[in-house]
Parts: sequence; structure tokens; C-alpha cells
Amino acid sequence: MKKIFKTWIILTSLLSIFGITMFWPRYADNEFPLFSDISMILVFLPSFFILFFSILSFLMNQWLVSKVTIKFCISAVMYCLSYLSLYAMFDDIWSVNVRLLCISLTSLAGLIHYMISYGLAIKSIKNS
Repeated sequence: MKKIFKTWIILTSLLSIFGITMFWPRYADNEFPLFSDISMILVFLPSFFILFFSILSFLMNQWLVSKVTIKFCISAVMYCLSYLSLYAMFDDIWSVNVRLLCISLTSLAGLIHYMISYGLAIKSIKNS
């Protein structure tokens, strides 16, 4: 089970880095802005939340912190920082309502990844 857990973290980290680098939104001299918006919503935003919220806060919680309340606080702060950084990043591109809707919906991918990672971590600790 420990191999599955390590593979999960490494694989999702690499896929998130790939999604962020390949689908970074570029609107200057773009002939297909609708395709850029769709690919950004489907790939870039979930990859951003998985990498900068889920994986970062999970790794910090696993190796740096032992108290549950501090773990929860670190996770909440990382989520807010990821959310606010994306909100500020797309300030001039989308309206406020669209930003709130898209960022909130795509943050679910990071939250789901976070829960799966914790489930795998607990299973790997119980099996070892």
C-alpha cells in the first residue's frame, strides 16, 4: 500500500506540473481564446489546485506538523492562498462572477485529491 501511496503522490505531482506548464493561459496574440478558456478550466485550474493546495499542504502536514488543529489551519491557509492567487491572476480576463464560479468549481479537484491522499496515507500507515 505504501508503494501505491508514493506512486499516487509522484504521478499526480508530475501530471499537475505538466498541466500547469503546458496549459498556462496565454491570451496575447491568441487566435483561439475560447479554446484557451476551455483548456484552462478543464486542465490548468484543477492542476493548480492539486499542486499548490493539495500536494503542498499534504506534504507539509505529513512531515512538518503533528497537531491536528495546526494541520487543519495549514490546509485552510493553503486553500485560501491558492484561491486568492488564482482570483488575482485572472483579474483582467474574467468578470467577478465567472472567476468565483470557475475557481470554486475547479477547486473541488484539489479537495478530492486531498481526501484521496489522506485516505491512502492512512491505509499505508495501517498496513505497515
